[in-house]
Amino acid sequence: MQDMINLFVCLAQRLASVQQVNRELDAVLDSFCDGIWITDGACMTVRVNRAVERITGLNPDSLLGKNIYSLVQDGITDSCVAFEVLKKKEPVIAEQSFAGGVKAIVTGYPIFDDEENITGVVMRLREPNELNELKSKLEQARLTTERLNSEINELHTYQLGADHLVANSKVMRDVLDAVHRVARLKSSVLLFGRAGVGKEMVARITHISGGREGSFINANCRAIPPGMLESILFGREQSGVVSQTGLFEMADRGTLFITEVADIPTDLQKKVLAVVQEGQFTRVGGVIPVKVDVRVIAASEKNLKKLVNNGKFLRDLSKELEKTTIAIPPLHKRSDDIPLLLQRYTQLFNEKYSTNKRFSVRAVELLVDYEWPENVRELVNLVERLVVTVENKLILPKHLPSYILKSIGNKGTDSFKPLKEAVAELEFELIKNAVDIYGSTYKAANILGVSQPTVVRKLQKYSKKSLEVSGVSAANGG
Repeated sequence: MQDMINLFVCLAQRLASVQQVNRELDAVLDSFCDGIWITDGACMTVRVNRAVERITGLNPDSLLGKNIYSLVQDGITDSCVAFEVLKKKEPVIAEQSFAGGVKAIVTGYPIFDDEENITGVVMRLREPNELNELKSKLEQARLTTERLNSEINELHTYQLGADHLVANSKVMRDVLDAVHRVARLKSSVLLFGRAGVGKEMVARITHISGGREGSFINANCRAIPPGMLESILFGREQSGVVSQTGLFEMADRGTLFITEVADIPTDLQKKVLAVVQEGQFTRVGGVIPVKVDVRVIAASEKNLKKLVNNGKFLRDLSKELEKTTIAIPPLHKRSDDIPLLLQRYTQLFNEKYSTNKRFSVRAVELLVDYEWPENVRELVNLVERLVVTVENKLILPKHLPSYILKSIGNKGTDSFKPLKEAVAELEFELIKNAVDIYGSTYKAANILGVSQPTVVRKLQKYSKKSLEVSGVSAANGG
């Protein structure tokens, strides 16, 4: 009999211990801001914390012991993340609706036993606005990283100087002249041109030449989701506390470069206008105006005047931006810049990939004739690809993509040069290619059956008249 009593005492003590553990676990779960909903392997609810009630409106006590299948059948919820977790045996995140139109972002995590069988599911519930806030913070972090990268690029650009922008052609020299004229002004600037022409580089040079103390901040309105654009540009605050710093504040005493300004929704254009005209704005959720000293440089591929006439762009904002307009021509309108661009980026990628590639004269001539629909961006990508993929030191016409050769076609084949000039060009091409391939004027002379001084003399004679695209002139001998 005493043994039975001792057993009951032991069991009671263990039960009390288990109950204490359960109470402690409930206290821990109820301390979470997120809703916690735990089911067993058959989707039977075994534990729910108090935050579930705040988020869904459902009483936790009424959910205990309920199978989620029955909750779906009764219309209490439209679906359940736990189903997908049991099916996929991996974490799942989805939006789930509850009675009364309440929605929550639910993340489900599987619980495994030692034999990798699912014994239950833990679901974490969050209100949609909490997820939006997390997205906003993530976007803020991304923009902060982008700002830091911009500052690094800015320092690099400053080190290179304004001549980092190739301006051998008259049209690009005119662009640089316009930049230097407006750089010290406080007025906004509109850069107009097709994608890939170098609007950001022009904007950076304008910022640096203007001597602004603050940072150069890039706001790509096409890349930022419309629903997040206002808080990204102007920041957000709650009860007077700043929860997110906007790009305009980041650019205080500096420059905000607004890429694709035409993509700003019309309801936000008034706030942008207020910053341009008055130097102030209010954060999302705020009431007190924030004053900033920001120079706005906007860029657009679209004609703002046409958008104004169609009611898609604010007339007053268009007038403010277009007070100083700089049009950047497409690459095919500045063909004199193409050889220098090829030289610059060939050198850059040679350094990056530890190579020593060069373009042949004929390859350069063909690329000068190409239309470059994607402008400088396309040229940079092409040079990098050829530097990486071409095995020979010399990049020849045969290495160019077929679409470029097809695009050029038979252009210019119906015109003729004087025979003497054509022979001279061919002679220079042969000599230079031989030097590039064999790496020495002595070896080239031996291959071509002439003396080394002859090779050097002809290179020096013709090189000034030719399109030279290499890091080191072949006329250096060696």
